[in-house]
Amino acid sequence: MNYAQDIEQIEKKYISSCGSRDGMKMCEWLEDLLTLAKKMREEIKERDTEIKDLQYDVRKMAELKFGWIRCSERLPEKDDLYPITVEREDGTRWSTTVRYRIDDDGVEPERYWIYEPRSGKVIAWMPLPETYGGER
Repeated sequence: MNYAQDIEQIEKKYISSCGSRDGMKMCEWLEDLLTLAKKMREEIKERDTEIKDLQYDVRKMAELKFGWIRCSERLPEKDDLYPITVEREDGTRWSTTVRYRIDDDGVEPERYWIYEPRSGKVIAWMPLPETYGGER
């Protein structure tokens, strides 16, 4: 939306009210300014929502294309099995499939991987692929 015309009209009201002692003109000018600010804020909110939706879509497409998701970026949203990559202190890595658990006590959910740590830290995960649906 282009606000240039709205701003120009508000400026004209302001200029005309500055020369007068008419408080009503000042009130109208302020009311118009607040209305414009509200419209701009609502539009920004809508755009923020659209941007967040696009970011989510891009992230999902990247997951499908590239697979691995760094734990520092985000963790799974549901309790399920996931392939993971574990990195040891010496930098070597290994992969396996384990359960990611979310225990929700109603206050703050506890989230953790269920695996036998062979002196390492889970650094990445990926969703399991869809079940094969090809020929039988």
